[in-house]
Amino acid sequence: MGKGYSHVIWDWNGTLFDDAAWCVEVINALLNKRGINTIDSIDKYRNVFRFPVIEYYRDIGFDLDAEPFEDIAEEYIKLYHSGNSGNCQLFPQTSTVLSAIKSEGIAQVILSASETQNLMLQINEFDILGYFSAIILKFGKLFGNFIIVYNKFRRTSE
Repeated sequence: MGKGYSHVIWDWNGTLFDDAAWCVEVINALLNKRGINTIDSIDKYRNVFRFPVIEYYRDIGFDLDAEPFEDIAEEYIKLYHSGNSGNCQLFPQTSTVLSAIKSEGIAQVILSASETQNLMLQINEFDILGYFSAIILKFGKLFGNFIIVYNKFRRTSE
C-alpha cells in the first residue's frame, strides 16, 4: 500500500470529519437572516463550496459590498462552534484507513483551517490523535500563515 509514500496529508472538515449537514444548517441560518435563497441539499453544498471561501460566499449570494466578508465569516464560525458540530461523526471507515496507513509506517498529518481548540477537541473525542505525526493549522487573514499545534517528531541534538 505505502510503496513510495512517506506522508499522507489530510484535511479535517469534509475529508475525515463529516460535518457537511451541520455546515449547510449554519450557512442557511446566515442566508435566511439576510433573505438570501438557502442551500437545499448536502450535494448542492458540496458542489458550490470552494476556496477561497470569499468566492464561495459571493457565489451563494452574500453581498460583500454591503457587508464585509470578515464579518460574515466570523458570524459563521461563532454559530458553527456554538451548536451541533458535536453531533458530527468521522466518515465511515476513517479509523480503519488511518490504522492501515499507520501500519505501513507512513506518517500522517492534518492540515486544517479549523479553530485550534475545537479541532483538538474533535480529534480527541474520536481518539485518533495517535495516528498523526503533526497537526498544522492555517491562520491569518488570508490563511497565508501556518502554525504547528501538535508535533510528534523530535529532533535529536547534533
